[in-house]
Amino acid sequence: MGLIVKIPINKIDENNVDSTVEKTLKAHKEHAYTRMGLMIEKFGVKEIEINKPFSQWKKDHLKLYSKVKHSLEKLKAAGKLKSAKHGRAFVYWWNEITNA
Repeated sequence: MGLIVKIPINKIDENNVDSTVEKTLKAHKEHAYTRMGLMIEKFGVKEIEINKPFSQWKKDHLKLYSKVKHSLEKLKAAGKLKSAKHGRAFVYWWNEITNA
């Protein structure tokens, strides 16, 4: 990997976890997502690779999980998302009331 000197502004948000999470939930307002569900659907992680204890996950998957979790929590703190515990997992969905 080389040194980045410049990048077009329109490319900055393309592969950003925060923007991907926000765009997904905003576009699919009729669904609630789990953290791992977003990893599988939007970041190409295979279910078999994360359907096991965290101690057996690849390091990259742990980093991505943390980024997704922090993105969701930031959006929730900003009032853009709602969340609830559903079974053993937390689910997140677009807060239509504050984002109308």
